[in-house]
Amino acid sequence: MNKNNSIAVGKYLLSPLTREQADGRFGTSVSIRNGSHDRVMRFIALFDDAATATQYAVEQGLQWVRARHANPSGAHA
Repeated sequence: MNKNNSIAVGKYLLSPLTREQADGRFGTSVSIRNGSHDRVMRFIALFDDAATATQYAVEQGLQWVRARHANPSGAHA
């Protein structure tokens, strides 16, 4: 696993995580924390390097936060 590269975005804390797979590629997930709530998104895609995997996780986390902020009621389209 990578070291913690958490990013504060408003009331959310995004923490991307990467893990090297048996084939040498990298899987990724992102934790989106808000107070006592923690949502973890795991992705199917595999990446050739940890940096690209981390970037993907951060982008997906930011996209989720933006969608949540644009629709504060919590309903998603």
